Amino acid sequence: MIKLADILFESKYTISKPRIDRDEEDGSIIAVHYHFDTDSNRYEVVFNSFEMPRVFEVEFGVHKGETFGLDTDEMTGEGKALTILNTIADIINSFLQNFSKEYDKVVISGTNEKRKQVYRKFFPKRINPEFLNKLVIKE
Repeated sequence: MIKLADILFESKYTISKPRIDRDEEDGSIIAVHYHFDTDSNRYEVVFNSFEMPRVFEVEFGVHKGETFGLDTDEMTGEGKALTILNTIADIINSFLQNFSKEYDKVVISGTNEKRKQVYRKFFPKRINPEFLNKLVIKE
């Protein structure tokens, strides 16, 4: 029997294998990149520790190509926000589990107040409770 909760938490999109960028000197992870494709867009989720070692900031949005990079502000109008957010949550859970020895903290920041509010309500419900103490959703 299919449960409503299973539908709400379904990850529809196929997630790429992570691409890992390492520091040439010590081999530590600098960034981990994932992507997934919808019918209309390619989304990228990047965990980077450029600011502080062992603290990874999460960025996600529409990938506009190598020349233009990641657009974290675009509203795509695809009408699939829940499925996209569920896919991003699955990616975050994958990173938290698979790279647990590489980070002390993972930070999610919204680009505006509305997104921050959505992230504060949505992600704590979808992140594996084992790793919630390592996740910070900025106010």
